[in-house]
Amino acid sequence: MIGEQLKHLRMEHKKTQQEVADLLGIRCKAYAQYESNELQLSFNQLVEVADLYHVTMDYLLDRTHIKYSDDPYDEKLLILYQQLKERPLLNKLLDIALIATDDELTEAYNQIKFKKLG
Repeated sequence: MIGEQLKHLRMEHKKTQQEVADLLGIRCKAYAQYESNELQLSFNQLVEVADLYHVTMDYLLDRTHIKYSDDPYDEKLLILYQQLKERPLLNKLLDIALIATDDELTEAYNQIKFKKLG
């Protein structure tokens, strides 16, 4: 849960609850309630916390274990995830690709490339 993520990040950065509360411009009691999941952060506060620790929003929300967004694959993975949700045929293609051999993948890639460029 998000409270656990907040506490983990705070401790990792060797900060007290009061120090983080001051950085966010909130009372220490409120911050403690965020860490214990008694209160929920607003969207803007989530953005502030993500910026404070230089982590992704998805990491804060415990949707991924990828902490930082410096990895060039992060953006591609997010795009792929969105496309898989929006395009059922792409999802089926991925299912097939996951069980295909490298030779089969190469052949399929070349066929698609030829049709697109040819």
